[in-house]
Amino acid sequence: MTAISDAPRVVTRAGGVVFDRARTARAVADTGAAGLADELARRDGAAPALRLVWPTGPDEAELPPGADTEVRLPLRAGIDADDLVVVAAAQAPDLLLALPSLAAVDLPDGVVRRTDETGDGEGDTVRVGTRRWYVVRAEGEVPSALLAGLAVEDRARTVWRATWALPGDGALAGPERPDVLHAPTPTDERTTLPARLLATVPLDPDRRHVRDGPVTEHVLAAAAARYPDLVRARPAEGRPALVPAPALPASAVDATLRDAVLGALRTAPWLPPASGGVDLPPAGAQVLDLDPAGPPEVLAALAERLADVLPGLVDARLGAPGTRPPWPRSASPAWVRRRWWMRSRGWTGRCRGGAASSRISPPCPGSPRPGRGRRSRACRCRWPTAGWSPARAGSC
Repeated sequence: MTAISDAPRVVTRAGGVVFDRARTARAVADTGAAGLADELARRDGAAPALRLVWPTGPDEAELPPGADTEVRLPLRAGIDADDLVVVAAAQAPDLLLALPSLAAVDLPDGVVRRTDETGDGEGDTVRVGTRRWYVVRAEGEVPSALLAGLAVEDRARTVWRATWALPGDGALAGPERPDVLHAPTPTDERTTLPARLLATVPLDPDRRHVRDGPVTEHVLAAAAARYPDLVRARPAEGRPALVPAPALPASAVDATLRDAVLGALRTAPWLPPASGGVDLPPAGAQVLDLDPAGPPEVLAALAERLADVLPGLVDARLGAPGTRPPWPRSASPAWVRRRWWMRSRGWTGRCRGGAASSRISPPCPGSPRPGRGRRSRACRCRWPTAGWSPARAGSC
């Protein structure tokens, strides 16, 4: 609001109030208070617009029919009203996504509305105009110790809010289709995450760049911690697509978000298990490298049968090409055969690795400790990657 107007007014049927940047600066100067004068000088005479308030004058125009409150923004010099309407139309969906209390934006070419649908899980569905979004909202308190470095008018904003928004049409962002951080309107901070983040982070005066500092770090970290909630709210086969693809960060904000989001996804449970029940964290999950040409019902049945001998086995649908998470698989067909044989012989040790391991090599059946790499130190034998059978294990 103050980016386009120095004297906004709020008018109701019972009266109204006026904010004025120039009148505020004069009032501060007239007090003669040294502290206030120093703060005004630090700002080069530019006082905040929304600090002091005056009543509207008797010549204030009446409200239009059907309105109870109206915010009036006399434009700053040099701002073109037609260009502003074009920008407002482009940013209306972002505002409706970020501000739950805002129901519609009335523009000269029509009204853009938001329709909320409460979800059954941890996310909601929001329709803005003709486009559907899946959203997860979060908010919290900014620790008071982090507010000291902010401008005076920003220190009163102790509540942060964030919204993760995923387009329902499948047009995910990413390294090839970068998005930008919204706060809540678009900034110049590019992001490569599949979902859009709208967050109340401190901005520079031009509102195009994020202001570095502990508050920004706190809000981004807290928002990233809720990203797994967005992933969990989606169908199982679509969840791996929401893991950020490997790429160079598009900005400093993107680097912070990518690290925090990936860290949250490594430890939070969001992978559906083959046996059903509670989701698995990737650190303890295993994915089968199945033949995608096989009948889906057969692959699903195989995964369910293997769930008893492969703890942490992920739903078979996540083993198909195009749905695998962007980390190396931890269970090949040859490995499964060896693992099943060892379990049938009573071996109950644990293999090293997990969903984040590049390769897993089990120990020899008679070994008291797991082997490392493709060679077992305990029995000095090599396990073949193909053509292995229990009879060949006797040569160890």
